[in-house]
Amino acid sequence: MIIIGDTHSIRPIFAAIDDNNIENQNIIHVGDVGIGFLSVEQDVANLQLLDRALIETNNKLYLIRGNHDFKKFWHDEQFKSSLPIFKNIIFVRDY
Repeated sequence: MIIIGDTHSIRPIFAAIDDNNIENQNIIHVGDVGIGFLSVEQDVANLQLLDRALIETNNKLYLIRGNHDFKKFWHDEQFKSSLPIFKNIIFVRDY
């Protein structure tokens, strides 16, 4: 298991997976991944690229929402239903 946080972008996640040859891991991002700073379309495109990389390396990414993340990705079911399905990215609901 790998725990990371406060990346404010998904680029460091790509780099960590690639630079360290991370495979077959559960990666837990503990907040502030930075979803919501770009357009929804750009965020979705980046998440799709990340999801493909996670699938190829057999990693799962669990995203816990931070205060710098767009709440709709985690909690708005109507909004989420308009998004593609991410197979290896899990948006962990706030409790």
